[in-house]
Amino acid sequence: MIRETYYIALFSLLTKLKPASFTTVSRKLVLPQNMNAADFDALFMVAHDQPIVPARGQPSRHTLGAQLFIHVASPDASISADTILNGKIDAVENALNPLPGMPAQTLGGLVEHCWIEGTVEVFAGANSQIAAAIIPVKILVP
Repeated sequence: MIRETYYIALFSLLTKLKPASFTTVSRKLVLPQNMNAADFDALFMVAHDQPIVPARGQPSRHTLGAQLFIHVASPDASISADTILNGKIDAVENALNPLPGMPAQTLGGLVEHCWIEGTVEVFAGANSQIAAAIIPVKILVP
């Protein structure tokens, strides 16, 4: 198994969200305070936990984890950034939904399933012009 093959496939799917939903899409995480105004709205993907479950007499089962970081900024002081953030989370979730007629998102037939699992963490202040989210993603490798 070559892990990077599966991460590249996930990232390739996510890059399709640019430029309609995101100005920046990258695998190199940049914190909001280190971003230029022109780089918002941004989506970053980083590798995360990679549990391996052994199966006696069979190959181990690998589940690769990824974390998707979304950073948004509201250009209008009267609009809270979390309202923009919610739309970006929806865009990522829709991208990871299975294709019509398919039971799972397979990243083009490369994996058994790729999905969001766990809590989507949201960071938004009451009067903040910047908001962020972390989306946990799992990839079940055949």
